[in-house]
Amino acid sequence: TRDKTEQLIQKATLDTKFDIDSEGRWLAVTSSTANESSSQGVYIYSLPKKGERFSEGTIPFEFIEAPGANAVAFSKVMNSGRDLLATGDSSRYRFWSANENWREKVELRIPNDMENSTGRIVFSPRGTALSVSYARDKLKVLDPRNMEVLIKPSFDKHSR
Repeated sequence: TRDKTEQLIQKATLDTKFDIDSEGRWLAVTSSTANESSSQGVYIYSLPKKGERFSEGTIPFEFIEAPGANAVAFSKVMNSGRDLLATGDSSRYRFWSANENWREKVELRIPNDMENSTGRIVFSPRGTALSVSYARDKLKVLDPRNMEVLIKPSFDKHSR
């Protein structure tokens, strides 16, 4: 676990994605290396509070098993009493509850068809909308409280 983290950091990474929650409590990191074509999951690091310092090698963290996760994003504000971390891979977006020890909220999963690539995940600054790409030229804008689709623009019609 901690040794695995240190090994991951020491390897040359091909692709690293990360996000910090809006209140500066957590750092989420996913990474793939030359030996791994995709990540094995997401590391969630607890960040020090104001005035607090961690000794080198003692940063507390959790590991979420999310094979293939190559995108991460935190909800920007409390969402119906939940702080959410979104992860994405080439077949789906998954959501994890910070308030439930990073348990996956299976009912919130969103399928995608990104043809061996990972789409983007973006929460609006106020946390009132969530945008995900779910196909090569398509995205959805959702209400993160209930995952109801607000709009589904298609950009294949805009290609030149």
